[in-house]
Amino acid sequence: MDLLLPSHFLSQPRPDTVDGPPAGVVDTTTLAAHDYDVDTRTGFMPPEPPMTRLPGLFEPWEVLLDEAQVQSLQLGRKPDITDAEKETSESWRARVRELPTIPTTVLMQSELLLRRAHHVLAWLMHFYIHSLPPDDADVHIPAPITIPLLQICVQLQLPPVVTYSDDVLYNWALKQPSTQTPPSPDNLRSLTLFSGTPDEEAFYITSARCELRGVAALDIMRDWVVPRPETFHDMLAG
Repeated sequence: MDLLLPSHFLSQPRPDTVDGPPAGVVDTTTLAAHDYDVDTRTGFMPPEPPMTRLPGLFEPWEVLLDEAQVQSLQLGRKPDITDAEKETSESWRARVRELPTIPTTVLMQSELLLRRAHHVLAWLMHFYIHSLPPDDADVHIPAPITIPLLQICVQLQLPPVVTYSDDVLYNWALKQPSTQTPPSPDNLRSLTLFSGTPDEEAFYITSARCELRGVAALDIMRDWVVPRPETFHDMLAG
């Protein structure tokens, strides 16, 4: 599903958050900067299914996130955790520590790349922390995770943790290919899960469905203020 044409202003290069956009360049620091971060078709959800894979340079991050889910890493404080599960978790964490520190420069011009990178790195960090044994009080998050994550957080102005954006807004895909906009609430699935359980997925997808239903509320609000559009502007701004 490709809803944004190459000529659309949201498809333009993303300006640097610190330096700001060059003169004459539209600010695209969000997917709907023109409408208070709200897309008229999908609300706070992105208008297209989120990116599911970063380009090749960042494949080591993606591979480790895949492994964390496929291997079903367990909570370190799980009461009945087995020695085999502990060894699996430690082996995975060792591979995280061996990662190179990948530069993030190429991510900075794309909102979609930055969102996916924050999603991947924040989830990796949480898998790393929560799979540690409970008696490991001295937690050190490896630099190959923290350095790029903090650089990305500066651009997105998000904290270096898993956020609602990572759990819900940019954590969905379509079960079946569709060009329907907004997507059917029954056609959504989660991209990343810690436990892999239906309960966890339902928790995220329920929130995503609520976001999509919120679009109807915006339509009602617009109808209510017509023909005084300045009232709607003031209401959102205030």
